[in-house]
Amino acid sequence: MKPDLLEVLACPRCGEPLHPEGETTLVCSTHAYPIVDGVPDMLLGRESTPSREAFSQQWRFRYAGAFERENRVFWLGVDDSVQYLQAKVFAAAAPGEWLLDAGCGSGEKAIALAKANPQAKVLALDFSDTVGDLARLAWDVPNLHVVRGDVSNPPLRAGAFARIVSIGVLHHTPDAKAAFDAVARLAAPDAQFAVWLYPDPNESPAFQKIYYFVRDVLFLGQGHAMTPEVRLLALRLLCLPVFALLPLFTLSQAINQELYRDMSIEDLYRGLVFLLYDDLAPQYQSRHSRAEVEGWYHANGFPRVEQPELGLFAGYRQA
Repeated sequence: MKPDLLEVLACPRCGEPLHPEGETTLVCSTHAYPIVDGVPDMLLGRESTPSREAFSQQWRFRYAGAFERENRVFWLGVDDSVQYLQAKVFAAAAPGEWLLDAGCGSGEKAIALAKANPQAKVLALDFSDTVGDLARLAWDVPNLHVVRGDVSNPPLRAGAFARIVSIGVLHHTPDAKAAFDAVARLAAPDAQFAVWLYPDPNESPAFQKIYYFVRDVLFLGQGHAMTPEVRLLALRLLCLPVFALLPLFTLSQAINQELYRDMSIEDLYRGLVFLLYDDLAPQYQSRHSRAEVEGWYHANGFPRVEQPELGLFAGYRQA
């Protein structure tokens, strides 16, 4: 654990600052948390165990090469995705500012954010069992910090982060609004906060409705109950018939061509398997209208809200 991480850590139970007790424990006045392989483990046991186990296995599969190449996530080139966020959503981070990836998953985005903002500090937060693997992958990125914690009970100080991103995460919690509120409390007075949430089906184009159809109808809403190995095999077989249609799909007007470049047929296939695995594996999947999400932002003190792309929202505060 890097010492400057203590600037933003807080006890997720009482909110008090934390300090090290030896090399393997963080404590406040009444609570203690282990540091495992250099990563503070701040889970409270309140998070959904099925969701944690499902995502942990998903990232194990990913690290083992079962899905896309490591430089792509959901078809997006990781560097392209971060450049897009910084061009369309975030202003440049000031020296010493903290950026948060709330629900970082396998961590490629957090690593890219840290490399793109060497003047800032980036915290990657996730509840998966694989955060230790991420920390090992990112050991040579000096401004990246990894913490194991739940976005619904983040072990972080209120108002500490100038830039927050949470892409495809909050809708997989038992209460997406409560999770949004919990993350929003971490935002500084002049913060920028971006989320990607599944859009309301009534506001969704055809390709998004097909995605919902796979989970709700084809797998009867029970894909998360399958074993990980069976789920992966089923999706690899399911995706074969649409394999030839993927190039046409990515050329549709619904897809932003800035983000989908230089993909081989194999990239398209592996990306689709990964996309649908992520659709089926989580225990929870909520969907939200634009008006609903804008209301969440306004209630948390973000007067300006933009929607650069379907499902992507950015809220802005002014000090």
